[in-house]
Amino acid sequence: MFNKSRYLKRKLKRTLLHPRYLSNRAIRKALQLLAPRVTGALLDTGCGYKPYQSIFSPYVTKYVGVDVPSTIHGMEASDVAGTALQLPLKAETFDTVLATEVMEHVPEPSLMLAEIYRVLRPNGALILSVPFHEPLHELPYDFYRYTYISLRYLFEKNGFRIETYYRRGGIVLVLCHLLCSYLYRRFGVVGYPQVTHSRPIMAPIIIFVCMVLQSIAAVLDPIVNDDFDTLGFVVFARKV
Repeated sequence: MFNKSRYLKRKLKRTLLHPRYLSNRAIRKALQLLAPRVTGALLDTGCGYKPYQSIFSPYVTKYVGVDVPSTIHGMEASDVAGTALQLPLKAETFDTVLATEVMEHVPEPSLMLAEIYRVLRPNGALILSVPFHEPLHELPYDFYRYTYISLRYLFEKNGFRIETYYRRGGIVLVLCHLLCSYLYRRFGVVGYPQVTHSRPIMAPIIIFVCMVLQSIAAVLDPIVNDDFDTLGFVVFARKV
């Protein structure tokens, strides 16, 4: 069933009118750089509404999405209902697995990686993004935040070799994202972190403020070089 409100929110995510625009853009940029390295059949784990399908479709022969029936993003784009901890798929059936902003929502990340390893063919690719700085969301299923060190440990423990990783911005982007997220949930909407509804008077003001803040942050973040803070990571790894 078509959900107009959900559709508009998805469209806004690609513009400065959304408080998470810079965070979303950082993920998309990394995925666009990695997409030419994937081939064959791709599994999008925790696919939601498949926001990145257009990036990968030119490079893969098949794009399959799996998500839990309780997802807040709706199931209309999902091809398979299932959880990342127990994928209802045969072993060694995919050449690439994509998992964006999923692993922080599973209580057993090693089990998730083991399942991805199982469904990947030999030398298959895993592209995974996780947050390092992010407010609590999608409660009660928000368990972890990850450093690159913890990712390297988990990947090696579960049979993966990291080939490339990208940091999603620096300190300026972190500060901007956290401030915009606070303004949005405190003044822009009601109902956070579950189903939210915009405040008719305050929401347009918060959108404008966040648009200005993000415009400034987009210019300053590349200038302020800082290796110790980032919104998160996008990792490209191989099954070994």
